[in-house]
Amino acid sequence: MGKVAGWPQQPGHHAETVVRIKDGPDRSPASKTTVSDPGLTLAAEERDRVYRIALQGELDVSTAPRFNAALADPRIRRCHTLVVDLSELRFMDSTGLSAVLVGEMHARTSGQRFAIVQGPRHVQELFRLTGVDHFLDVVEGEAPGRE
Repeated sequence: MGKVAGWPQQPGHHAETVVRIKDGPDRSPASKTTVSDPGLTLAAEERDRVYRIALQGELDVSTAPRFNAALADPRIRRCHTLVVDLSELRFMDSTGLSAVLVGEMHARTSGQRFAIVQGPRHVQELFRLTGVDHFLDVVEGEAPGRE
């Protein structure tokens, strides 16, 4: 294994040499494509000034960018309430939790109500362990404004 110049070497840590393959006649640079992420399904709807984003699947380091993009939808700004439905989430890691908290912060600073439809037990446990269950508006069952 080669060493990377300027990279601190510590016992137990190894640095590998990175080899870059040049483009050639039979190697073209990768084209930029958008691939639908199979790990997370997002469904968004707006009704009576309530914007609801329902998540199904996994909210983690690989899918959080899609959730963040959904939170950037300009229709959200016209609503008084943003609801994130976690009831069909199978998994959430710390990156997913961070994305939810950023959404809450943006809603709060915009003067909007932010509510979470309660997720499965492991998601609620993540909220409890990190202490966010004390300030997030978590509701059971049907989302606010949909009763």
